Amino acid sequence: MGDAANLRRAFRRTFWATVAYLLAFVALLLIIAKYFMRPAVVAAHVATPPERRQLSAVSILLLAILLIMLAVGLMLSFRVHRFFVSSKTK
Repeated sequence: MGDAANLRRAFRRTFWATVAYLLAFVALLLIIAKYFMRPAVVAAHVATPPERRQLSAVSILLLAILLIMLAVGLMLSFRVHRFFVSSKTK
């Protein structure tokens, strides 16, 4: 009976950690969209070609950082490390 209770508790903890992380990620994404992406789109209309390339490079870098944060955060919230670290129990 203790194993089933521990399994349910671990599932709930993982589920709520994932939900909380995804909600925080969506909030971060909305903040970035409001304070960076909208002004960048407006600036791109009047930018010269070199300025557009620079704006594009910064946007791609920001997107790469966000995707890495999403991947690492999901791995941490799903506790993927348990598949790679040996168990101490016999």
